[in-house]
Amino acid sequence: MFGRLAAAVTRGGTLLLVAHHPSDLETTVQRPQHPDWFFTGDEIAASLDSQGWDVITNAAPGRVARDPEGNTVTVHDSVFRARRRR
Repeated sequence: MFGRLAAAVTRGGTLLLVAHHPSDLETTVQRPQHPDWFFTGDEIAASLDSQGWDVITNAAPGRVARDPEGNTVTVHDSVFRARRRR
């Protein structure tokens, strides 16, 4: 999937992906029960040709959410941004 998305980016263009982080599968917050929908920025970067891309952002910032019981839980979003070299 990442390769197909990257192929759509022109030279000098940006690839931006934001998704569920795999660490969220370990929390009590309701998340889709499809582990393959969760990924890290490192996984995305590994799928790209390192000679053709500059990674601008590879982060997993936390944010507060509530689980079904009303407990406060920190969840993370994978945020990945890369620019295709000219």
